[in-house]
Amino acid sequence: MSTTPSPKSDFYRWVNHPWLTDPSVTIPAEYPRWGAFTKLADEALKNQIGLLQGVAAISEPSADEAKLAHVWRLSMARFNDWEAGKGDYAGILEELKVIAAGVQASVADDAQWRTALAKYLSRMQEVGLRYPFHFDKGSNFEDSDNIILDLSPSGLSLPSRMYYLDSKFAEQRTWFKAHLQNVHSLVGPQHLANDFVEGVIRFETKLAQITMKQDQCRLYVQYYTITSLDGVIDGLNDHKALEEKQANYPEHEVAEGEPDADILTAKTCTVSDSEREAVRAFLGDIYGHLNLEAVLAENYKKNCGEASGGVENRLMLFDGDYFRRIFALLFRGHNRQDIIAYLQYRAIAAGAQFCTKALDEEFFDFYSRKLGGQKEPKTWEKRSVGLVEKWLGELLGKIYVSRYFSEQDKTTVRGLIEDVLAVMEESLRTNDWLTQQTKGKALQKLQKFIMKLGYPDKWKDYSALVFADGDGLFQMEQKVQAFEHKAEFLEKLNTKKDKTKWEMTPQTVNAYFHPLNNEIVFPAAILQYPFYTKSAAFIDFDLGGCSKDDPEVLTAINFGGIGAVIAHEISHGYDDQGRKFDADGNVNDWWQDEDTELFKAKTKLMAVQAEKYTFEDAPEAGDAEPKVHRMNAELTMGENLADLGGMSLACKALQKRLQGRTLLAPHKAYLEVFFRSWANIWKTKATNAFLIKQLATDPHAPEPFRANLVKNVDAFYDVFDVQPGDLMYLSPEERVRMW
Repeated sequence: MSTTPSPKSDFYRWVNHPWLTDPSVTIPAEYPRWGAFTKLADEALKNQIGLLQGVAAISEPSADEAKLAHVWRLSMARFNDWEAGKGDYAGILEELKVIAAGVQASVADDAQWRTALAKYLSRMQEVGLRYPFHFDKGSNFEDSDNIILDLSPSGLSLPSRMYYLDSKFAEQRTWFKAHLQNVHSLVGPQHLANDFVEGVIRFETKLAQITMKQDQCRLYVQYYTITSLDGVIDGLNDHKALEEKQANYPEHEVAEGEPDADILTAKTCTVSDSEREAVRAFLGDIYGHLNLEAVLAENYKKNCGEASGGVENRLMLFDGDYFRRIFALLFRGHNRQDIIAYLQYRAIAAGAQFCTKALDEEFFDFYSRKLGGQKEPKTWEKRSVGLVEKWLGELLGKIYVSRYFSEQDKTTVRGLIEDVLAVMEESLRTNDWLTQQTKGKALQKLQKFIMKLGYPDKWKDYSALVFADGDGLFQMEQKVQAFEHKAEFLEKLNTKKDKTKWEMTPQTVNAYFHPLNNEIVFPAAILQYPFYTKSAAFIDFDLGGCSKDDPEVLTAINFGGIGAVIAHEISHGYDDQGRKFDADGNVNDWWQDEDTELFKAKTKLMAVQAEKYTFEDAPEAGDAEPKVHRMNAELTMGENLADLGGMSLACKALQKRLQGRTLLAPHKAYLEVFFRSWANIWKTKATNAFLIKQLATDPHAPEPFRANLVKNVDAFYDVFDVQPGDLMYLSPEERVRMW
């Protein structure tokens, strides 16, 4: 019996079988998975290494070039110093002293503790350590042209809530404890809380218990509240929370005699008047340390005019349930030593890559090797590119696009985008399941889509970020965070939205849809093979009955690659969450009730398919049963809908492009190339640890599932003659048809 898959049994494995079974194709030690996306990202990294080496060799650099070269040289020097046995914990120890002099010295008195904790959490906000909640800026969900203050939960070290609470992750919790013990030994017990290891675990486990599940986090439209600085406190018991979150309590047992059992197990939590006054004093101190009231008032007057009715103090709070519980955990005396341990660990984690080789390797071993499945760290050069990207991303991007992105490519891809938009418009006009009212709103949204391609029209200004010659990387990190706190947080509050801003750098191999901006964005780095090609020389998969010399083969490949990516991002505007935003990027239910019900019926069909996907993590030895990890259908719903919508729309766009053209092969042959191209972009090999983490945390499904969504597209059945009884067959009633 043949073990070679067929397009009728497993399309993903059929297309990619030569690559998947090639023993020479292995996962590089510096990656937890390897495939089209990762390979392209790796090539982009190598290109950036060359660019930075060139910049570092310039004898008379510009100010921007000098800044890039300075970070590059110091980052590379760090690794050479480590090899020579150099390195120290000075930066971390200074931060630990701040904790000791503040919160650690104030544990005995309730009021002093709250005052000291407020001061230190404000400091954390300023240096980028935003735990266990963080202030940020963002578009007002109900008036998206205005940027306002927001407040959200944060604070877990492990990838998700499941890692703390689910029995499948018991081994990972053992690794976490061992990691904390190693950190304790490396930094020195004399600098850390007495019960450092158990303290971190206890407090983070409590944070996990009051944190939403990964799939629940996606439902953000249901748990935000527009309020104000004072309203956060006065309305604490009324702020919206996800109704489904109540089922999380008590989902997991708490220890007998646990003093926080009321917080960790009650389905609802109410803050008393006395507790509210403590919160008022605490948040008032944080507002004061961050100068929020003055900044909000000044910015509003400057950007929006005279304020009335307290509108300048608007704040958007996420997950009222979390904030009804977190303050009690922070204030109760029995948690204080655990909180100190937690703050110490967060400070250490933030600076680990700048101190010593031993500490850096410890954090890599736990987070990347054990949890992520990456065997070895990336090269010094690639890690240094990562640091430059983090600190000076758009400066590097400006150089990257000047070398690696052509205006001709931009024009060609823009044509693909326009083709896909036209097909989406036609689909919205002619589909048979939306009412006319909803169709009209959907078309209005499509007509207002903003397209961004390649790189920003306006580059970020880094002139206010100044490094001194004697600065080490730890000090530079703090300067970068201070710069970002001022330029990207304080100065942006109560401003009008900057519609030229990008959320990714041009050298990023990715793309996105932003619901609050109603925009689709495609950075330069993704506009390369296998997503986009202008040369048959790059083709590395079987084309079936078509020839590489056929010019329309490239058309089919590009629609199966970047065309599907483009349509994927467009589809996000109409997925299970994107559809809740209107043409102006505001939360607005513009769907008729009957359309909503039909949409939900389609998502249920998708959920049935997703829930069948499992990965068995077999034990290396012994008689233990394998741990079965399942795809979370609700977590992946948006991406699955966008994958399917993107691929089906791109297929229609290709067919429309081919109409009226003189073709060298039958029409069906180009559709076969299209589907092969789609499956080719998803070819991936991954480590077990990566797959486990992906299924627990990632809204994107594993690549085989993404590729095999073709089973929902009628054209796939025509091209490959898929019939009832074939493994790839879905009955017409089971297929998800969106656009």
